[in-house]
Amino acid sequence: MLNSFFFILHQIFLWSKSHFNSPLRPIIKIENYYNQNWACHFSVVIFMKILFVTNHLPCPPLGGSYLRILNLARQMKKNHAITTVCINARGTYDQERFDRTKAELGELYYLPQPYSTMDSSISILRHKFDQHWPFYYSRKLARAEMSVFDELSRQHDIIWYEKIQTAAATGMRYPEKSIIDLDDLLHLRIKGEYAQKASLRKKIAERLIYYKHFRTELSAIRKFKKVGICSKADLAYVSRLCPQAANKLHVIPNGFDITALTDFASRSVTTPSVIGFVGYLSYKPNYDGLCWFIKEVWPDIYANDPKVEFHIAGMISKELKLPESAGIKYLGFVDDLAQEMNSWTAMVVPLLSGGGTRLKILEGFARSCPVISTSTGAYGLEVEHGKNIMLADDPESFVRCCNEVCANESLQQKLSANACETFQLHYHWDKIGESIDALLTSMTSQR
Repeated sequence: MLNSFFFILHQIFLWSKSHFNSPLRPIIKIENYYNQNWACHFSVVIFMKILFVTNHLPCPPLGGSYLRILNLARQMKKNHAITTVCINARGTYDQERFDRTKAELGELYYLPQPYSTMDSSISILRHKFDQHWPFYYSRKLARAEMSVFDELSRQHDIIWYEKIQTAAATGMRYPEKSIIDLDDLLHLRIKGEYAQKASLRKKIAERLIYYKHFRTELSAIRKFKKVGICSKADLAYVSRLCPQAANKLHVIPNGFDITALTDFASRSVTTPSVIGFVGYLSYKPNYDGLCWFIKEVWPDIYANDPKVEFHIAGMISKELKLPESAGIKYLGFVDDLAQEMNSWTAMVVPLLSGGGTRLKILEGFARSCPVISTSTGAYGLEVEHGKNIMLADDPESFVRCCNEVCANESLQQKLSANACETFQLHYHWDKIGESIDALLTSMTSQR
């Protein structure tokens, strides 16, 4: 045992000698413990100072992007020191959110972008022009805020840009020491929305926006040292799009909290059946998909069983109106979503466009709630029709899947059991933390 002990110390010495030549100057943390056989075990973690740059104050989380920011930060904090910088438009600052985020994540800076109040015809016209001009992406930080960002960057080993908007606001600075997380390839989402536009004017406008996002995202992929991608499907797509960047791509999937794990038998499913939807309804793909479901799918489900209910959970802006139909309950924001979801027979994800992967599906998997989705809604996830999810892309198939799941408890149990297994294998944040550590370690190994 003593020989093994000194051998391990020697290996750690050789490893640290090579890594301390890196400009990152990592600190080695050594943990040891003894098992029942008195064998000594060591784990070595490279401790780094990370500047985590986001476009939201994530506490409390209002949607999927907020949850991703919050959980990425929590995972990084386990082994590293992080400083969070939120870059967002002036006028969106919320002191309560700032205080709650700081209490959760620690050191926090808010750097506002210049913004237009859009209180005149000229400012509205400029906003429209900026939105469609292919060589404009985001308002850059003013000189004072940029100086703060530069100073913080010098004090940290690695910069993690969460979303391309934050990188664009800094002029994509310090790419040689930076990771950019493209969890949602915006040009793919806009390409899907472009196909749905009816008028030629709207098609041209969406095409310009698509080109702008495509150009900017491709530039970021080529420029930054490492790139986070949300799924294996996006990894394959980006590798084909930019083969020379294939070795810098790392999959950092979306996930959900392992504490939400619920056994099917412990759910309090109600009779008659309840079908549920959860999502931030001001997000256009959610709103469009839900309207499609209410107009094209729900009437036939309700006609088959007038006792079935459809519950919609999620905030919606006052400007948007959802179609009305019998059997629908609009719940708005739900404080205890776990209790509400545990009463659902099934959850639907009727998205027709969008990018990234759906946290709502992962939450359904974790809570043993059977999920019925379009292929677009389930994009990028490890799913198989009839095994851990039901997939349908037209109204008739969607109606058939909903009716079949509601009427067949054994199918509900099968979908739930397999979905829970998928969640535990791939999509809880403790598991994803391993991928985050691997990505951070890859930054040090190439310096």
